[in-house]
Amino acid sequence: MIKDGGAKPDYVRIQDISGSETANASLIGPYNEGTVITLVCVSSGGKPVAQLNWYNNSSPLQGQYINMTEADGTGIGHSQLTVTLGRGDLGAKLECRALSPTLDVPMAAWVEVDVHVRPLTWELTGYNAPVLAGSVVNLLCQVKGARPAANITWFNGTNELSPQPSSNLAVQVKYKWLGSWKCSWDS
Repeated sequence: MIKDGGAKPDYVRIQDISGSETANASLIGPYNEGTVITLVCVSSGGKPVAQLNWYNNSSPLQGQYINMTEADGTGIGHSQLTVTLGRGDLGAKLECRALSPTLDVPMAAWVEVDVHVRPLTWELTGYNAPVLAGSVVNLLCQVKGARPAANITWFNGTNELSPQPSSNLAVQVKYKWLGSWKCSWDS
C-alpha cells in the first residue's frame, strides 16, 4: 500500500565495494581474522528515499549513508559499512534494513560472514625433566580455538619430521641426546 502519495522502494540489496551484487542471504568469505571488508547497501525508487541502517545480528552498526534525490522526490540511498573482522564475526549476519514511511515493515537484505580465526591457545606437554636413555617420552601438541583446525608440524631441533605424526608424538630417548622437540601450527 502506498501512503501519502509516496512510493515504496523497489529493492534493497548488498554489494561489495566494487559494485558486484551479493545474493541475499548468501555466505561471504572465508576471510581471515583481521581482514577489513566494505559492503554497500543500495535502495532505489522510494519516495521519500529510504533510510538505510546496518545491523550485526540485532546490534546496530554505523554505516555512512548518502541519498541522491530527484526533483520528483524519488531517488537512491547508499550506505557503506566497513568492518574489521574478528572472532566474534564468525557466522555473523550483516543486515541492511530500508526504512520508509511507505513501508509497514522494513525491507531487508543480509549476508552471513565466514571468518577463519587463529588459535586461542596452544600447548606442548610431556615430560619436562631428564629421562633415562631408552625411555619413551610421549609429547602432545594441543592447539585450541582455530577455525579451520590448525595444521601441526613437528620438529626435531630445526629438522621437520617426515612423515608428520598426529598431535601426539612418542619419542625414544637415545644416549647423550641433547636435541629439542617442538611443534608449530598454522591455520
